[in-house]
Amino acid sequence: MRPHPRSIILAAALIVPAAAFTAACGHSGNTAATAAAPAGAISANATTATRPTLATELGKVVAAGSPGAIALVNDGRKVRVSAAGVADTSGRRALRPADRFRAGSITKSFVATVALFAVYLPLAQVLKASYVPDPNRPPPLAGSSIRINPSDMVAHSPSAATVRDVIGMFEYVGDAGEGSNVSPVLMFENSTQLGPAHSSVADIVNEGQGRYRHDRGRGYGAWITWSSSDNSNPMTNGRTYWVVKPY
Repeated sequence: MRPHPRSIILAAALIVPAAAFTAACGHSGNTAATAAAPAGAISANATTATRPTLATELGKVVAAGSPGAIALVNDGRKVRVSAAGVADTSGRRALRPADRFRAGSITKSFVATVALFAVYLPLAQVLKASYVPDPNRPPPLAGSSIRINPSDMVAHSPSAATVRDVIGMFEYVGDAGEGSNVSPVLMFENSTQLGPAHSSVADIVNEGQGRYRHDRGRGYGAWITWSSSDNSNPMTNGRTYWVVKPY
């Protein structure tokens, strides 16, 4: 077997947690035993005991049955690399920190997953930050949809607007005045669904935050009154508003 240096970090990722756990357990166990022993019973050896080293912990891994192990530790102050065991079970050559391991067995899946995340996550963040919804594309919802143009809007308040006649195709499914909750029409700001629906005009004007209502016409088509999601002016905030009647 010819180990590879670029896989040292991978070997460390698999070995160091076990070694650190063993070291921690050994250290905490010694501390507990020292604390529990009477002061006069502490031996000279116990008072001079030190924490297990990286080399000794790797030696334990080898003693447990592994032919060889390499570990890299970066504690923020310095980087330490250590090796234990053999590089070749037939030739019995000692394993060196500069040796390399070939990716094999479950290690291949591990390396592939790490590589995928290393490439995909930064790319996904960039794409998410740079994504701009297509204003000409209706919301991804099966149904009849109408885009409301700013020229069709009539200001109802600084944060609310009304549009009439343009949604006449939805006239007969609208609410019959306040208190009626029959309209199935949904309102979208870009690709974000607004709501709650069936809100009173007073709540739309005074509270806003996406509230809307759809009323059936009284001789001149239907109309819808709504507020933007952040109470900005729907007529000037540059967003696209859609009215959708689901199938």
